[in-house]
Amino acid sequence: MAGRSKVKYVLTDEDWKRLLPLTYFRPISFLRVGVYTIKELWEQALGTQVGILPIDLHKELFGSANVDEQTILIDSRVVPTEKVFEAIRGLKQNEQLVSKDGIVVAKWGEPTTTKEIDEALIIRHPADLIRYLPELITLGNWKDSFKPLEQTDLCPTIFGSVDNIYVGENVRIDPCFIDTSSGPVIIDDHAHIMQGAMISGPVYIGPHSVIKMGAKIYGPVALGPYCKVGGEVSHTIFQGYSNKAHDGFIGHAFISEWVNIGADTNNSNLKNTYGPVKMWDYVEKRFVDTGMQFLGLVMGDHAKAGINTMFNTGTVVGVSANVFGAGFPRTFIPSFAWGGAQGFTTYNVDRALDTARRMMARRKVDLTPEYEQLFRKVFELSQWERWWENKSK
Repeated sequence: MAGRSKVKYVLTDEDWKRLLPLTYFRPISFLRVGVYTIKELWEQALGTQVGILPIDLHKELFGSANVDEQTILIDSRVVPTEKVFEAIRGLKQNEQLVSKDGIVVAKWGEPTTTKEIDEALIIRHPADLIRYLPELITLGNWKDSFKPLEQTDLCPTIFGSVDNIYVGENVRIDPCFIDTSSGPVIIDDHAHIMQGAMISGPVYIGPHSVIKMGAKIYGPVALGPYCKVGGEVSHTIFQGYSNKAHDGFIGHAFISEWVNIGADTNNSNLKNTYGPVKMWDYVEKRFVDTGMQFLGLVMGDHAKAGINTMFNTGTVVGVSANVFGAGFPRTFIPSFAWGGAQGFTTYNVDRALDTARRMMARRKVDLTPEYEQLFRKVFELSQWERWWENKSK
């Protein structure tokens, strides 16, 4: 197609609030959906680097692409399945691609013509990251980056095919159990599987992540880089740099970065009534019916859960919330909340930053001035969530 070689692709974030609290600290396209983030999947599908057009909140830390007449804008919530990818590749100037319910999936220039796409996988709510995990966890060209495990190299007990275990560089696998009957197990560079762990695919274990002794990992599970995971984990994404090192159950969950989950913490992922789960919606500012029978927990960046914390079905924990104490806390916990079932106060932003700085230093990551500025802006933006502050005014 004439002029197609000059086309560039940019992911846009107009509807970022619909994916809060996960998008307070990152653009939508940086969210993990499996082995890869949305942005990484688009770059693989298109065979080129993809720019981002973030909201003002994120520009200082993440930069922003230039947009001109050769730019195709893509809604960051759209996952590049084959049908969507082919439809976008077929766009011409001044055309737009729209989903059945009117979402502009992609556009080139000022649209004068509209094409409709029947099937577009769009992440409309944090619950969708959990809903679509089974089909997205192994999306992408990961077989180009990993090699099949040679059974003579390492020493797991394998159920299913050894050919369905893939490893990166400098992987350590102690005596453990790996079952590939239901999907592959992908172990990235410098990851470590400790003794007695039991892993049932599909599972992705990110770079430098550790599966602790005796852990039970039921796929689909995707762990980003530098995670420590023990106890029982099922149908869950860890964005990265987060810890659940001890016993306790986390299931049908999305755990953001710099989260620490204390020993014997559990979440419910199924109501006693077996009915559909409602979850907090930041745009509607109310609980909405997800239509999902299994749905556990969404935790924002820098959130912490003390030992023996109990989260009810469909709980949302805001960023930098510190939850502890007996009983079930509310199923929507505001950002920078301090407390639990007995009530909340505000987690002072300077104290929260000190905690974040110490945790990040343990992973040899600096809390930069730009990140601190973002942190403080998020504290201000999330003030509306903290109802106790609003009542006192």
